[in-house]
Amino acid sequence: MAAATTASIDGGFRVERNWRRAVASWRGIVNPVKHHHQTLELIMALAGPSMQKAYDEFRADPAGRKLIDERPAILDVLLDEEYLSSLPKGSLGHAYRDFMTQSRLDAALYDQAHDLPEIASNLGWDDEFTYVIHRGIVLHDMLHVLGSYGPDIGGEIGVIGFTHGQAPNLGTFLFVFFALALPMRVGKRRTLRYWREAVARGRRTKILMAQPYEDLLARDVEEVRRELGVLPVAEAHPGGMVYTAMQLGRKKDRMTEQAYARYVYDPTREHMA
Repeated sequence: MAAATTASIDGGFRVERNWRRAVASWRGIVNPVKHHHQTLELIMALAGPSMQKAYDEFRADPAGRKLIDERPAILDVLLDEEYLSSLPKGSLGHAYRDFMTQSRLDAALYDQAHDLPEIASNLGWDDEFTYVIHRGIVLHDMLHVLGSYGPDIGGEIGVIGFTHGQAPNLGTFLFVFFALALPMRVGKRRTLRYWREAVARGRRTKILMAQPYEDLLARDVEEVRRELGVLPVAEAHPGGMVYTAMQLGRKKDRMTEQAYARYVYDPTREHMA
């Protein structure tokens, strides 16, 4: 059954689960690396109710409403290397740049790889709803930074659990079962506990999608975490972070040739130009 998409009384977009598009995106389950845009469409198609909740909360939040009215392009800021390199060590922006550099990631490639305009068209979203969801996708790596989750599969389990705590949905829930099938050399019980800890952590934070990161990047990363209610790692994950050298990262439209090393933010690290 296809999703019903209507306008709400207050003008906000309404969306439901879209089983037809979920079935059409089956390749995203079989090979999520090769068909990563279909993996995202599958998650989005199944996430109608939770995305509706996240969207409604975004619109109801004063900061979120301001973002919708002004529509700043957060991706442009995150791609501004000159600006990011000018930010002080220890700031959120410096931590973000460090994560992207050390992990061999590129915000633009991540954005382009998912082809959100096509997904939005397939799912019948309006422009405002698409803007909110696009902002959330672009901020995926920012959530890695806020949560201190690495770019490896263990880090992805953590950050997607963190995201699931903010906006629970069937698609992100299914991800953990996909991850459990990977040869991570991490016990399944340990992985599930880690996932549950990340979900609980996400539930306790402010609405992260609705935050004005354009204004937060220059501020101290630890100060931002406290303000947003992000529990310190030691409290959120008392058993430590789950790590595996397996990775799903892409650079220059190809799989990276080496596994990720364990990532830890080092504000004193010098970045190569």
